[in-house]
Amino acid sequence: MTALALTKNGNYLMHGKQYSPATIIAALSPLLTESRRTKLDHVLSHRSNHCIPVMESIHDVGNINAVMRSAEIFGFSRLANIPSQKFKKSSRVTSGADKWVDMETYQDPDSCYESLKKRGYTICATALRSDAVPFNQLDLTKPRAFVFGNEKHGVSKRTLELVDECTIIPTVGFTESFNISVAAAVVMSKMRDFVEANGEQYLLPKAEQEAIKARQLLLQFKYKTVIQHLADSPSV
Repeated sequence: MTALALTKNGNYLMHGKQYSPATIIAALSPLLTESRRTKLDHVLSHRSNHCIPVMESIHDVGNINAVMRSAEIFGFSRLANIPSQKFKKSSRVTSGADKWVDMETYQDPDSCYESLKKRGYTICATALRSDAVPFNQLDLTKPRAFVFGNEKHGVSKRTLELVDECTIIPTVGFTESFNISVAAAVVMSKMRDFVEANGEQYLLPKAEQEAIKARQLLLQFKYKTVIQHLADSPSV
């Protein structure tokens, strides 16, 4: 990755000068092949933050990687993680999804849900409870953070005290629940269908798409190449 510092206002700092995402795109985008530029623009045009998966105390790192991969595949650009104190190593990989998805890490459920609620998210735990609303009955116009709990115990008691609602994925078999990574994939698939069916209001604003594009371009090239192509570009 190119060693440029990201400033609070969203610009990149290099050698005492700040460059906007638009400037970086103008300088580096021509270095991509036409097919790569088309693919990048297509992917970004479908990105959304309408759904954020939250992983609470997940033991198997492979499940975390799988959820991240599903988030990228279904076009959701962020996820949140409340880490477990113990991890089980895994050979399963993200297949590059970690370059496309921003992971927010929190120390506890309280700080996680407080942050998400301030940004307008309804906190929805996936839990087998008598008051849980079947997923197909949720009002999906609300931006939601879906909480997926520990492989053995599910979401914590503290999470159940803090969330706005609980949901279940309807099933017709003898088995009551999904593996955490499968449950997350099912939920994100359904949220993707909703986003696609209901227009641009649920997609990332153009400014956020531009910021992601600039970051991805910086990931593509060596620092020396970036310096050369930004040398004659206007700084902020």
